[in-house]
Amino acid sequence: MHLEQDEAAYRTDRRTVGRTVRGGPDGPREWAQGEIAGEGDIKQWSYAMLAALMQKVEVRITRIHGLCDLVNDRLFGGGLGMRKGQKHWVIAALAVFLLSGCAGLLVGGAAVGVSVAHDRRTTGTIVDDQNIVLNLYAALNQQLPPGNRINIDSYNRTVLLTGEVVSEPVRRRAEHIALNIEPPVQRVHNELAVGPPRSLSDRGSDSLLGTQVKTALFQVRIPDFDPSRVKVVSEKGVIYLLGLLRPNEADAVADAASRVGGVRQVVTLFEMID
Repeated sequence: MHLEQDEAAYRTDRRTVGRTVRGGPDGPREWAQGEIAGEGDIKQWSYAMLAALMQKVEVRITRIHGLCDLVNDRLFGGGLGMRKGQKHWVIAALAVFLLSGCAGLLVGGAAVGVSVAHDRRTTGTIVDDQNIVLNLYAALNQQLPPGNRINIDSYNRTVLLTGEVVSEPVRRRAEHIALNIEPPVQRVHNELAVGPPRSLSDRGSDSLLGTQVKTALFQVRIPDFDPSRVKVVSEKGVIYLLGLLRPNEADAVADAASRVGGVRQVVTLFEMID
């Protein structure tokens, strides 16, 4: 498969929503007073409580993510520079001591966990997405030179690559590896940038912005919409959104994300359903 053709297909498949951010001092839109009433009470209160809980959990994950990056930077030179065999004891140790009671394992900047409640993907696809992330991380670690920081996300076998790599050939090589990984992927969105790895503080800011966007999605009021069906990835102030959504849900989610202060651009990578 030719890399030039792969990239052309990727460019035509992507739909970008470049919306003006309307954050400001008042932040995202809030519920109007008296808007929650009657039968909707329980649902809206549940969403509010879940949003608050999500923010607390995300703060913990962000701190763990920073520690993982610090260990990787100090011991292995950063990015995907671990030698074969070293990543196994690091992952195991962090899993035991840092992620006890959490729903997933942070691997290469991506959270991998099982969450099938209200998911529009089949159970088999959810498992495939997790295996794609794990297998691709291992393949990139083995086949690319050190000095890269690559985040891998997969949703419904659609892979998103973000982060920094040492050169353009490495960027193209990473995409080629992803397109040929097992389980097979449907498409690859290559958002890797050529340059040095970003600082821990910058990555922490992205994690916080992603949390704010996830919280804002709980304000989307569409029947049968579940914010957990949307995967949010934050990189350099750009929000990438993946999921299986109806057109009206996709528009509402993109609008909600664009209103969060600090968001520079919203890129929708949704798959539309009826």
